[in-house]
Amino acid sequence: LVSIDIPNSVTNIGDYAFHWCYELSSVDMSDVLVSIGKEAFGECKKLRDITLPDTLTSIFFYAFGNCESLVSIKIPDLITNIPDSAFSGCYSLANVVLPETLKEIGRYAFLGCAFESFVLPESLTNISEGVFGTCDSLVTITIPDSVKNIGDGAFSACDSLETVVLGRNIESIGESAFKNCFKLASINIPSKVTHIGKNAFYNCDGLRNIIIPISVTTMGYYAFGTCDNLTIYCEASSRPSGWNAQWIYGQDKIVWGYTGE
Repeated sequence: LVSIDIPNSVTNIGDYAFHWCYELSSVDMSDVLVSIGKEAFGECKKLRDITLPDTLTSIFFYAFGNCESLVSIKIPDLITNIPDSAFSGCYSLANVVLPETLKEIGRYAFLGCAFESFVLPESLTNISEGVFGTCDSLVTITIPDSVKNIGDGAFSACDSLETVVLGRNIESIGESAFKNCFKLASINIPSKVTHIGKNAFYNCDGLRNIIIPISVTTMGYYAFGTCDNLTIYCEASSRPSGWNAQWIYGQDKIVWGYTGE
C-alpha cells in the first residue's frame, strides 16, 4: 500500500486504521473527515504527503507518531487540542502551522521533530511535559503571554536551542524544562514566576547572565547545576527558605540583592 484515497463518505478514521503501513507515502483525505483515531497512522515511516481537511475536529493519541518522513502539516482551525505524542518521532517534520484557537498541546506531542523555530498561538495556556524534547534543530522559540506553565522536560535536550523568550505571565518552570540545552544563550525569567523546578537549567553551558526575580519562592535541586559560565543576579537579598540548598554549583557566581543598577 503506497497511496490511498479516502472517499468523502468517510467521517472517521478508526484506531490503528493504517498503523504499521510502512510503505504508505501519500493519503488523500476525505473532505468531510471529523476525527482521526488513536495511532491511526502511527509508524507509517514513509508517509510524506498529507493534508488535513478543514472539517477535522479531533486527533487522538499517537495519530502520526513515528511518521519519520512527514515534512509539514497544517492543523485545521476546528482542532483545539493536539493529544499526547501526536507527532512524536516525526524526525523530518520541519513546518507546523497551528490554529489560533488551539488551547492545549499534549505531552511529547512534537518530541524529536525537526523545526528550527515554532510559532505558538496566544490561545495556549500551558507547555506540556516533554512536548518539544530532543528537537535538535530548534534554535529559537517565543512563549506567548497566555502561557502560565512550562512543563517538566518541555525543551529538554534541544541541542541547538539558543534563544527563548518567555511570556510575561509564566508562573512555573518545570523539572528539567531546559536541561542539556547546551547552546542556550539567552532567556528571561518573568516577574510572575514563583517556581523553578529541579534541574530546570541543568547543564546549560551557554548561559552567561540571568536575573532571578524576587517572585521566585521555590527553587529545585541543581536548577542551575553545571552552568559553568553563568553569573546569576538574584533580587532576593539571600537564599529564600523555599530554595534547595544545592540549587547551583559555586556560590561565588551569585549576586544577591540585585536592583538592576
